[in-house]
Amino acid sequence: MGKIQNAVGIMFATLFCIVICYGIWGEVFLQDERLSDEGFCNTYTEGWSQLLPDGGMIDIVVPSNLDDYGQGSVTICNKIPNNIGEDEYIVFLGSKQDIDVYIDGQLREAFSTKATRVFGKNSPTYYLTVRLKGDDAGKSISITCYSKSKYVGAVSEILYANYRGFSNYIMDSQAPGFAVAIVMAIISIISLAISLGLAVIYKKKQILTSISIGVLIVALWMIFDSMFRQYMFPNVSVISDVTFMMVALLPFPFAAFADQIQGKRYEKIYLAIKILNIAEIIIAMLLYCFGICELFESFIVMAGILGILLFTIVVTVIRDVITHHIKEYLLLAIALFLAGFVMLVLIIIYLQSDETFNITLATIGLFVLLAVTMVNTIRDIYTLSREKQEALKKSYAKSQFLANMSHEIRTPINTILGMNSMILRKNGDKEIAGYSQDIQSACKILLSLINDILDFSKIESGKMELLDNDYDIVTILGDISATIKNLATDKGLEFNLVVDERLPRYMFGDDRRIRQILINLLSNAVKYTQEGNVTFSIQLEALEDGYADLHFWVKDTGIGVKSEDILKLSKEYVRVDEMENKNIEGTGLGISIVVNLLKMMNSELLIESTYNEGSTFHFILKQKVISNEVVGNIQDKIDRLYIENDEAESFTISGARLLVVDDNMINRKVFVHLLSDMQCTIDEADSGKACLELVQSNKYDIIFMDYMMPEMDGVQTLHCMKDLGDYVNAATPVVIVTANAISGAREAYLAEGFDQYLSKPIDIKKLRKIISSYIEPEKKKVCDGNDEKDIDKAGEVNDENEITDVRDELPDIDGVNWDIALFNMEKTEVLKGAISDFLVMANMEMITLEEVYGKIEESYAEFRIQAHSMKTHAATIGAVHVAGLAKYLEYAARDEELDTIERLMPLFSVQWRQLVSQLDSAFGKKKYTDIKKQPIAAEELKDKLDALSAAVDDVDIDEADRIIEELDAYSFEADAVEVFERLKAYVLDMDSDNTVMIIDKWKKLIK
Repeated sequence: MGKIQNAVGIMFATLFCIVICYGIWGEVFLQDERLSDEGFCNTYTEGWSQLLPDGGMIDIVVPSNLDDYGQGSVTICNKIPNNIGEDEYIVFLGSKQDIDVYIDGQLREAFSTKATRVFGKNSPTYYLTVRLKGDDAGKSISITCYSKSKYVGAVSEILYANYRGFSNYIMDSQAPGFAVAIVMAIISIISLAISLGLAVIYKKKQILTSISIGVLIVALWMIFDSMFRQYMFPNVSVISDVTFMMVALLPFPFAAFADQIQGKRYEKIYLAIKILNIAEIIIAMLLYCFGICELFESFIVMAGILGILLFTIVVTVIRDVITHHIKEYLLLAIALFLAGFVMLVLIIIYLQSDETFNITLATIGLFVLLAVTMVNTIRDIYTLSREKQEALKKSYAKSQFLANMSHEIRTPINTILGMNSMILRKNGDKEIAGYSQDIQSACKILLSLINDILDFSKIESGKMELLDNDYDIVTILGDISATIKNLATDKGLEFNLVVDERLPRYMFGDDRRIRQILINLLSNAVKYTQEGNVTFSIQLEALEDGYADLHFWVKDTGIGVKSEDILKLSKEYVRVDEMENKNIEGTGLGISIVVNLLKMMNSELLIESTYNEGSTFHFILKQKVISNEVVGNIQDKIDRLYIENDEAESFTISGARLLVVDDNMINRKVFVHLLSDMQCTIDEADSGKACLELVQSNKYDIIFMDYMMPEMDGVQTLHCMKDLGDYVNAATPVVIVTANAISGAREAYLAEGFDQYLSKPIDIKKLRKIISSYIEPEKKKVCDGNDEKDIDKAGEVNDENEITDVRDELPDIDGVNWDIALFNMEKTEVLKGAISDFLVMANMEMITLEEVYGKIEESYAEFRIQAHSMKTHAATIGAVHVAGLAKYLEYAARDEELDTIERLMPLFSVQWRQLVSQLDSAFGKKKYTDIKKQPIAAEELKDKLDALSAAVDDVDIDEADRIIEELDAYSFEADAVEVFERLKAYVLDMDSDNTVMIIDKWKKLIK
């Protein structure tokens, strides 16, 4: 039914366009028939006689319908009034007739449109003007009208006048209705534009569209039928045709309107009327074009179809009254009936009269109908907007819930990945490494499946993006085959991997999305296959201009899909054959996500399926080739993959010198620890300023730059380095290290001039890969695994129980995840050192944050940097909950959301101090509980502060730490406690400027 409706609608639209084009073409290219002479106007209705065939004369009344006595013409005669002056006119309204005018037996004017019209035999209704001369007064005048239509013998009004009088006559009789028709056309065009806009916005057909088209057709009919057409249009014949065509088009939009407001309950009946309307238009036009039947002779059929439509509306409305459906559209039904009734009455009047009808009357019902429809549309828009808002709220709540759940699930999976990564790095048993690699692949796949939920939300909101990069197809196939093979084996299925050996190995594209597409298709194939096999194959279709066309196939011997259900596969949350597959788990999002991702990649998922026999899903992707190396034997490549990964991780870079730039001391320590097994020299800089000093005096192999630092961030520091010109590190690669891992961040940083991008928390594999790619070959030594010294230096664990025992040494603390902390630092000694550093800085961090919070409206950026620093500190030691709150504060400062900051700040302050208290109880230095701390003498305090200042100036770290430890054994006045806490933090972070500032401040407090 829907296809038929669409076809009929297209046919109507085509016919409408043909009519409009015909009118434009005729008016532009055919002969100009407009009134060009100035006229005059007075009635000339008395003294007329009709000339009979036998030569006799009978008096007649004008206007009137005269008998043509079978001659096909009538002739009327009279005397020209004696008061006719020079350059005055007799005006004769011809009704579809050719006209000859004789004065004193001489042909003065002839009117016929045979040479100016395209189709038909009859001239249109037309005002013929006959110019009179001064000596024409009292002469005889005869007018002969010819016609082959029923209008022969129709004698309409006859006038004589000058131009001004005739113009006034036309204006008085036609202008009001014509103006109304123009206004109605303008309003209908505006309402049509509005309705089409609403249809696009709300993706829903509007009833205002069909009624606007209907009113526009009526308005055009009225304009074209007005006698003003002789002033407006060059060719009256064509515009007369268009007038009748507009009437013929009229039933269609009103039928569509009635069908819409009645909720498609009588769709078949209205469809039949629309088809009948289309057929009648086509037949009438063909008959007219071939000269068989004039358009006005088909007018009765046109009116008949409109009558059928009105009758149908009445009957269906009565039925809806009986079935209580009328309340859905009561006002619209009344307005529609009124408009239809008025139009039908006017058409009947038109058929019975030789004159045009009063078009002002025709607007009554139409304006009421249009107004009611617009009111109804406004009400619908309000309802839709309200429903849309409700839907958006529900969708947002759903998305938030799914996002929160996904993050909650991903947290333990990330922990598993982290711990498993440690096993891969530290275990020497190849069999265990193989099992561990399978765990790694399975966890990655599980994360991918969980991300489907978030991905679908991104697709819904239009935020999904493709992130292209270099990738190894063997790595993708290795991960996928390991996971899918295990799934298939568990079900007793055979899994086949068939890869074209000509396939390029290294390509450029979004490997993560390709992996996601394939996993979704393959996991579906396994789920819906109970016996037999699943075959995954890739074929190289074409290779030219550096691009490869890859044809991916996933074929199974499963339950298949019914032909009528294939289209349902791409719908979200929909599963076909629900009862048959009720035991099969899944979200119903997989294929929908695949379809959308392939669309983003300019591809399409093709499905071939036979119910109860199996299915084949396939698609073609165009990928950029970045290497001439081919895959070859895929199984050999996959088997070598794990060995290559191990070899890539085990190397040292003795003789290399690296620079780590980060304002966060704990971050620097973690970074140094991660590289502790690589036998290289690592320098540290706590600010962009310190970095600029070091890079001008020391040559580095790689510089790792943190982004978010106070005063001068990583990007600003890099730009300053480039401004140094030709210096010792001008060609040294600079790697940005940041927690900003959002879409597009990598490209943005590389565009700023960084050579590589590394996200936090740092993945040791990615870190080693970056170092391996930039370090000079002569400084790199690969560990072969047999040299015990190399193994120890590469960070291998000699005690096989260390991994399992490590967490037993750590106390349970609320909100702290030791697995995450150990993933960052691996050894308890390093972790305890980081916690000790954290405790020294923690109180000072909170004091600083509270100070910045007090003036936050002056500098959101300063608050954001401090919150970011505290987030990193907490995350490093595994305090995930506190780190999460700090992250919210950081983002709120970024967006300048003061309300959010004010709401979260008290909670964060409490939780931060609780964390510090618990960590201090478990890991803090021994408190002087047995011996009460004694106050320090003022002079001794000044001496120690002077000594501390000197140690800081000399960069004597050990001496500065010793002095701080001595001061920690004393008690201080209340106003000095906070000062001492700050001093400890600045000394620990070797912040000489702030250390000197705090010492000077403290000296002023000493009495």
